[in-house]
Amino acid sequence: MKLGSKADLLKCLEREEESPEMSPPVEVSIHDGAAIVQSLDPNRSDKRVLAFSDYALKLVLPYLSKQLMSVDRVDVVWDTYNPNSLNVHTRHSRGSGDKIRVNRSTRIPAYWKSFLRVDENKKTLYEFLATQISLLKTPPGKVVLTTFRENVLVANSSTEPVEPDISNIQPCNHKEAYPCMILHAVDAYKQGYKRVILHATDTNVLVLTICTISQFENCELWLAFGHTTNISGTYELI
Repeated sequence: MKLGSKADLLKCLEREEESPEMSPPVEVSIHDGAAIVQSLDPNRSDKRVLAFSDYALKLVLPYLSKQLMSVDRVDVVWDTYNPNSLNVHTRHSRGSGDKIRVNRSTRIPAYWKSFLRVDENKKTLYEFLATQISLLKTPPGKVVLTTFRENVLVANSSTEPVEPDISNIQPCNHKEAYPCMILHAVDAYKQGYKRVILHATDTNVLVLTICTISQFENCELWLAFGHTTNISGTYELI
């Protein structure tokens, strides 16, 4: 008997559902923060990125602002790291690097992938970026939500602020981002949004979405699979 894998689900989806040439019109865009960081390598950027303040202001925030041009709400969900987690040993086997304490003035490391192999580096980077995202001034009527540890921070306009109810998505004690992404999708649907897209690089997001699909009645739910700069396909799930 041949055993399948989670990736086989994506292959089935590719056969059954043709990816649209253009991004579908949606109201909410939900992102795996780690995927954003992986794809926005500061050392490969055409912008001058010397410190982590530059990384936030010149790469991450402009990317999110661009998303807000076509949606009403953007959610960014980050992994959290527990030193006692069973996954720590698995991640350690992938290699190690130097620990770097991230703040605004810290210089960008020369080797981005090596920097991201260290859990402590990712932890401080994600928390730094979440704080910077929470300060983003959004267009009137639009909002950005970002997880920060187990809680959620809200960025919105000072002139016409949107005050979303975040009680259903915090605190969230999932360590991986993908179950929290599903929680954010369900929350957006319950708050009245009917067109939602999840940006993911992990097939676990597809698996969990299929398991919870019954909760999205009369809703367009899309999955964009791939990194921010290289989307391999966009599929309508319901």
